[in-house]
Amino acid sequence: MHPGALRLRDQGLTNNPGTDELMVAARKGGVPCVGAAPYYDTDRPGQIRRVFEMAREFDVDIDMHLDSGASAEELDTLLVCDLTEKYGWGGRVAIGHVSKLASMRPPDIDKVARRLADSGVALTVLTATDLYLGGRHTDHNVPRNVVDLNRLAEHGVVCSVASNNILNPFTPFGDGQLLRQANMQAIVTQRGNDDEVCALWDMTTTQAAKLMRLKDYGATVGAPADLVMLDAPDPVTALRTVAPVLAAFKRGRRTVTREPVRLHSCGPNLHLGAVPSRPGDDKRHVPTEMPIHSSVQPEPGLHRPELTRRLRRLERSPHLGIECSGRTDNPVRLEHVPPDWNQSGGRSCSRIFRV
Repeated sequence: MHPGALRLRDQGLTNNPGTDELMVAARKGGVPCVGAAPYYDTDRPGQIRRVFEMAREFDVDIDMHLDSGASAEELDTLLVCDLTEKYGWGGRVAIGHVSKLASMRPPDIDKVARRLADSGVALTVLTATDLYLGGRHTDHNVPRNVVDLNRLAEHGVVCSVASNNILNPFTPFGDGQLLRQANMQAIVTQRGNDDEVCALWDMTTTQAAKLMRLKDYGATVGAPADLVMLDAPDPVTALRTVAPVLAAFKRGRRTVTREPVRLHSCGPNLHLGAVPSRPGDDKRHVPTEMPIHSSVQPEPGLHRPELTRRLRRLERSPHLGIECSGRTDNPVRLEHVPPDWNQSGGRSCSRIFRV
């Protein structure tokens, strides 16, 4: 729910002496939210109840990661809903993952969705993590392990899509781009109609702001000038294509600029001329008939425009001779490559081709 949520509970709370005191001290130190991860605790209900006690004591919101797994036989989500209603904390509680719901039949999911909506508990799916970690209990017919947020949203649940971790053991891929997460969510849950895509877009914008109880969110007069410009004509296209960011503003100050992509004519094919192994070395010649070293062959699937672009970038290097053959009907070929180019101390052609 909040980037400052207490995260000490990741090693357990009731079964880890001293954790409770650390969480209280952190809250007194200014941390604005309290969190929970019951599956790390031997007493899952005990941790959930204690976290609600802390939230009420300090009047803060709650963010929990819970109910990850392949079976919905035991759902901590239901206890969270009960306590949220009991203490009147609706709109102030968010839960993450809840991948167990993905193993339930649609009518059963709908019951849980209505319970979440009625109690005011929001749900965030961490798509990349849930997809990467899920289904490891089987070696075939692997389940997706990702909750269908569109279905829950249709029942009135406040839903958002987010990144749990980036480039760590739980999620060894990613770049922080929320559009990529929402795009992945749509693919995995097979939501491709425009209205479904729009709903997922909202889960990274207006619905996420509602979950965080942001009162001044949006492109309206008087709101903070926090904006991201995407290279797309509308939200549906942006999400379908994972549109690149062109600019970003924080409090009205530009913080990111990215030039739009420009297309260029491929022009004639380019050939590598004689290539020295080091700056200043004499040029050496390898007969054209000689097989090219595997490290300098074009990458599999590399289309001619991309290869031409890379070769043109190489043209600016003072260490390479590039020749234009003037022919456009033949593939690009590397004609003159020293046999020791890839030996220790030399410059790697494979690295050059990956500029």
